[in-house]
Formats: sequence, structure tokens, C-alpha cells
Amino acid sequence: MIIAKWGAPILALALLVAVVALPPRPVPAQATCSYVLGFAALRSLIPGQVGQCLEHERSDGETGDAYQRTTGGMLVWRKEDNWTAFTDGFRTWLNGPNGLEQRLNTERLAWETQAPPEAAAE
Repeated sequence: MIIAKWGAPILALALLVAVVALPPRPVPAQATCSYVLGFAALRSLIPGQVGQCLEHERSDGETGDAYQRTTGGMLVWRKEDNWTAFTDGFRTWLNGPNGLEQRLNTERLAWETQAPPEAAAE
């Protein structure tokens, strides 16, 4: 009678104790992302703005452009004119023919020939 009355709660308690007492399973390490080539160079110039990477660099199959999301915004490399830029959604830093330059996303530099990186990234 006692076993019938208390058997299920005792079994549940025993299972709970067993589960809690088990060592945790190791969680597989997440693949870490990194910056390479022009993205690494640009980040070295403005590390506070770029921040940490959120993903690996990825390419657009149609244009050949490369993109990488970061904690500060997005890095962009345009194949067509070979410039590398970073945008935080309001400002853009470009590593172009005059070295590192900054502008608002609504502005253009004299040497820019195509859409700014924020338009290309969307």
C-alpha cells in the first residue's frame, strides 16, 4: 500500500536527483568568425566602429561583392571598383584611393561611381 501510494513521487524524485547529478554534456564550440584581407585592414583602422564579427565573410553570387555583418554594422567590398567600406547605417568609412575617408550615408565622395555600401548591402 505504501509503495502504491508513494511509488510514483519517489520515482520522480529519484529521476530528478539523477538528472541533476549528471555532469553537463559538453556543448560543441561555435565556429568563430574572423576578418581577412581588406576587411581585416579596414577593421585595424577603425576597430571601435567595426567591433566584433557576427558571421564569416559572404559573397554575392551575382555581383561578386563581399559582405560581413559586425557588432557595429556591415563591412562591404565591391568587386566592380575594388573599394572596401564599413557602414554603421548612418555613416560610412571607405578605404579608397585617398586612404580612409568618412562620409554620411546620404553623401558621396567625388571618386565614388556607384551606389553606397548601405544600398548595395540591402
